[in-house]
Amino acid sequence: MKHPESIDATPLERLVQPYLDDELAPEEVVAFERRLDDDPGLRDLVHEQAEVRDALRSLPRDAAPPSLRARILLELDAVDREPTVVPLSRRLARRSGALLRGALVMIPASAAALALFFLARQEPPAEAPAQALVAPLDAETPTRLVELDARPIPVQLTPAGRGDQRINLVGLEVADPEQGPQRRWTARAMYEAGPGGPRILDQQRRAPGLAPQGERQLYRGTAFHWSRSRSGAPVVQFLVGDTLHELSWVGQTASARPDLLLELGHQLVRAEPR
Repeated sequence: MKHPESIDATPLERLVQPYLDDELAPEEVVAFERRLDDDPGLRDLVHEQAEVRDALRSLPRDAAPPSLRARILLELDAVDREPTVVPLSRRLARRSGALLRGALVMIPASAAALALFFLARQEPPAEAPAQALVAPLDAETPTRLVELDARPIPVQLTPAGRGDQRINLVGLEVADPEQGPQRRWTARAMYEAGPGGPRILDQQRRAPGLAPQGERQLYRGTAFHWSRSRSGAPVVQFLVGDTLHELSWVGQTASARPDLLLELGHQLVRAEPR
């Protein structure tokens, strides 16, 4: 245990986790909080780390496999060790992007909020044309999606006339923030309309000034824009904050209907972290 006078000689970022975990002695807490009063950057760091910890601890006990939770906490600890000259939000984005890419990851239902939480924290690209109309992309099957096929995440979706049909989140990919300007999307998710059913691709682009393209339509109080891809399949675009979502059927033709895309979009607007 460190003596209070050693606080000044210790890199402050190394004390953030012990401070949040109540591992510092009372006199060390007093010394650390005195530094918080004088350092706005340190206060922001503690506040954001506390938000991440609260998000993790709010999950039910069986919300995620222990290995996944341990990996997340290790990544957060690595963020603390990175140089302070790198903005915290950029460090979190880089770490969360690496966390959600790669090999097979099995995430149970309640961990969906954690995934969306990380997506929402990514910084938007700095350069974007003001009010740029975004042409729809043809739906494709992503090859780098992290498959979530162990326990698909159900979106509570019961459109009129479709009985108990639900949409399951079965894949997720976050773009590498370092390659953001070279990508037309920030993140993308894959949904499945019922077990083994047709799939819906949600491509997300986050940047100020983006505007959806297509015919404007109000659905359950939310404005959507729908059009058709080059193959004739319906495409639905909508904004949530600075994030443009584009929903499209994978491998479907002009016979595919847009109503399920609109309902999924409505549910995503309701569930989007604020």
